[in-house]
Amino acid sequence: MLEGGDSCVFEKTALVKLAQEGQLMSYIHTGFWQCMDNIREKSMLEKLLAEDKAPWKRWERSVPEIPDYAK
Repeated sequence: MLEGGDSCVFEKTALVKLAQEGQLMSYIHTGFWQCMDNIREKSMLEKLLAEDKAPWKRWERSVPEIPDYAK
């Protein structure tokens, strides 16, 4: 449970406390990464998946077509 509940500012409370306790860790990721914060980024990722060019895809089943209204 975070101190302060919903009013907690995660970066200024929990992360600071973890760093002070030596419990904050990091990992250098060298693979594919792309945020999906908006519709343009979502569409780009869906297009990669539909074209079978998604670097994160590790399965062999087919991907459903993206409807025109979602492109």
